[in-house]
Amino acid sequence: MYEPNLHHITQEPNEGKIQFDLGGKPVNFNELLAYSNIQVPSIVHTATSELLNHPTDTHINLFAYQPYDRPTQLVKKTEKKIDYENLTKEEASRIFKKLLSDLGVTATWHWEDAKRIVQNESRAKALKSIREQKQAFNEYIAEYKQREKEEIRQKKLHLKNQFIEMLEESHVVTSQTKYYDIARFFVNDPRFRALEDIERENIFQDYLDDLEKKDKEYQREITKQHINNLRNLFEEQKLSPDTTWEQCRELYSKHPIFKIADEYEQITAFTEYMKVAEKQDFDEKRRIRRYHERKNREAYRQMLEDKFRLEEFTIKTKWNKMMMILKDDPRYLNILGQPGSTPKELFDYFITTQKANFKRHKAILKQVIRNYNIKLTSKMTFEEFNNAFSVNTDYIAIKDENKKFLHEYVLAKVRQKEKDTVKKYMKAIKKYESFVRSIEGVNKNSKYEDYKELINQRENFNVIGEDEKRMKFYGYVLRMTQDSDSEESGIIEKPRKRRGEEDRSKRKRRKSSSSSSESNERRQEHLYHRNRNDDKCKVSYYDAKDRYGYHANNKLSYD
Repeated sequence: MYEPNLHHITQEPNEGKIQFDLGGKPVNFNELLAYSNIQVPSIVHTATSELLNHPTDTHINLFAYQPYDRPTQLVKKTEKKIDYENLTKEEASRIFKKLLSDLGVTATWHWEDAKRIVQNESRAKALKSIREQKQAFNEYIAEYKQREKEEIRQKKLHLKNQFIEMLEESHVVTSQTKYYDIARFFVNDPRFRALEDIERENIFQDYLDDLEKKDKEYQREITKQHINNLRNLFEEQKLSPDTTWEQCRELYSKHPIFKIADEYEQITAFTEYMKVAEKQDFDEKRRIRRYHERKNREAYRQMLEDKFRLEEFTIKTKWNKMMMILKDDPRYLNILGQPGSTPKELFDYFITTQKANFKRHKAILKQVIRNYNIKLTSKMTFEEFNNAFSVNTDYIAIKDENKKFLHEYVLAKVRQKEKDTVKKYMKAIKKYESFVRSIEGVNKNSKYEDYKELINQRENFNVIGEDEKRMKFYGYVLRMTQDSDSEESGIIEKPRKRRGEEDRSKRKRRKSSSSSSESNERRQEHLYHRNRNDDKCKVSYYDAKDRYGYHANNKLSYD
């Protein structure tokens, strides 16, 4: 492929038509395009279009090229056969646009000019109608203009990059340099002269803005580096968070790292370091405070366990009473006022835990008693109790202090059961005596065997032994005999009042013979002595009751 030297194109008149001289062989424009090794520049197409508008024929010599560019021979193009009947619209439009490009159609051409050029071309048959050809031509012109704009933009961008490269290579341009200074400096540089003055000034101003931005960024990096160096210095020296700025400046005034930084950097580094140091100091103090608070709570819990093991309080002890026990203990005083769980909350949690433990231990005891049929007595010692229940592994795992509590609990239950049995027996005796007195026909000659069947019909008297029934029956018969003998001898005894009637008469006499104040004092004194006597009778039972908080009418509840 070769391209003629367009600077030596000549125009020579000829007769009849436009011809091109190919090394002495005259050809027309269409014949010229038939050679594959000849590139027809766009300027030739433009010249051809202009010559077509002249009435005179013109001859253009295309072999005005350099000697080494002359082709040795002309190679005829071989056209590929295309089936124009079965082309899609997109394919036909693309072939037509390729034809326009090959013919050298540019953005300055009009449709009439292109129409005369392509009307004899076989590829123009791809689009059958003139309307489709014109539409494809308009699309081609729009695309051609777009390519020209892009070429112009790329050329300007290339010239701009060359101009910026020229400024960077000089190493004399700074953010303070003026345009007229560089205009005198680069006036002879082709990269400077390739641009218009307004373009040069705009590019130069953009370059200065970039330089200024880079200078600011560099200065920020320097400032940041100075601040970091000062902070590292303060950290290495372990500057106290209580140090003031005046003290810091006086302390580091002669240090090279401190001297190289300006005052803004010094104050900024000091402020940032103090924020971190104060936060670290606060966090450390808070960590120590929380550590002591946690230790105080642990000591308080240990104190509760110790006092519970020493039986100073039970699971039924109330908080008001517990405060009187703990009021002088330093472990209790240390936890007062600190955040977190209060002493009462820890105490309640401890009691709840002990109750849950006792409930679990009680279930173990019941299972052992049921499985091994262990007999419990009120006189069983702790050693006997422990040996009897040690057959169970779950019982062995219980702490020794809890085993003692369980032993006392069991004794209290057994004693209460024995006490209830005695009460039930005495109540049955009283009912039996009342029943004997109510039997009709009993006299001093009555026999127990005569009424035995009637007495045994009452189930309430089954708890009374047969000898006891007999003795009580004959005792009543004996009293009847004595009463009848007294009547015969003339001695009349004053009828004996029942205990309830006697008490009521005494109360009436006290009420009528004393004032209200004396009556209240005597009543309180009487209640005091009665309760005191009752307590003396219940010492053995309530020893265990006080320890476990047990009541006879309630089920076991131990923690």
